Amino acid sequence: MAREGRRSACAARMLAVVLLAGSCAADNATLTADPGPRVPAVSRGTILAMRPVRPGVDPGSAGAGATVLAGLARTADAGASRKDTEVPGPAMDFVVREAGGATIAVVQSNEQRFQVGDHVLIVRGDRTRLSRPDV
Repeated sequence: MAREGRRSACAARMLAVVLLAGSCAADNATLTADPGPRVPAVSRGTILAMRPVRPGVDPGSAGAGATVLAGLARTADAGASRKDTEVPGPAMDFVVREAGGATIAVVQSNEQRFQVGDHVLIVRGDRTRLSRPDV
């Protein structure tokens, strides 16, 4: 009988350890850390092509050539909603070749009066934007 009592006590202790370990793991699994503000990454590129984008029209749906370019060069802001990616005023679809050779597309207004052949800075933060190197 004493032997069965020891087994029961041992089993009860092991069960308690498993339950406590399980509750600790569940608590740790729910903790999240705020990554803080995202630091923009900046690279250089050259504008290869540009065209106006009509409001409410997907930049990749304007024709076969644009669809191919947009398919090759599309950049998307992960998790961004439609409202986050809307551009105030007349928008342009810029096709840009990065210094590393990759080709991307960026839709934004043309307040800086970019032209084909212009060298630009590609600023990647919450959104991807183009800027002049001298600004």
